[in-house]
Amino acid sequence: AYPQRAGFAQPSGLATTADRQQVYVADSESSTIRVVSCTDGKVTAVVGGMADPQNLFAFGDKDGCGLEVRLQHPLAVAWSDYKQLLYVCDSYNHKVKVVDPGRRSCSTVTLQGDCVTLNEPGGLCALGNLLYLADTNNHCIKVINVDDYSVKNMPLRFKRENQKEKMELKPVKEVQVKVSSEGGVLQLRLAVSVSADVKPLPESPAVWSLALPEGWKETMSETGEQGMERRCRRP
Repeated sequence: AYPQRAGFAQPSGLATTADRQQVYVADSESSTIRVVSCTDGKVTAVVGGMADPQNLFAFGDKDGCGLEVRLQHPLAVAWSDYKQLLYVCDSYNHKVKVVDPGRRSCSTVTLQGDCVTLNEPGGLCALGNLLYLADTNNHCIKVINVDDYSVKNMPLRFKRENQKEKMELKPVKEVQVKVSSEGGVLQLRLAVSVSADVKPLPESPAVWSLALPEGWKETMSETGEQGMERRCRRP
């Protein structure tokens, strides 16, 4: 029987249903999608492959139902609670397939937009009405809206090692300070208060800076994670 012969061949992707009762498996080398029962461990064919689950040569590109479906090296699966459907990265066919487990049907997703060409997609994640897809050989992450299957690239921006992040803060309160026209010292202390669940990260320290009017000089400077203290002299 199938459950006794359900040897896997390079399982590469897993996805659980919302009730955690089933685990869907993208079994790459057999080009099949299988499901494992979390209750008794029974393994059942969903789509792809042959009656003998150890047959590694039943691959291709064909939509349909059950064993008539042909996939080629699927790498990832994602269960969509939103659609109650299973999505598959059919890597060597450069496609996303959608599977209805109840009907054991599989069809190709027709993507809409300007970046629909995939190149060995290898990762998939479902969140609400969106799919996040790792388009491996195009070196990008794509976002697919399952309502209309429109797709767009997700912009990825990484800071350079020596690049500091700047944030423009809006003034909370404007304070006027009078200093003698003959010169003097102004002591400024800035303290930042945050909620108890916000903690500073040693590997990402905060940096505070103060812009002074022309001619002013700092005579004392202390900076910490929670603020800064400055003493400035007016000429």
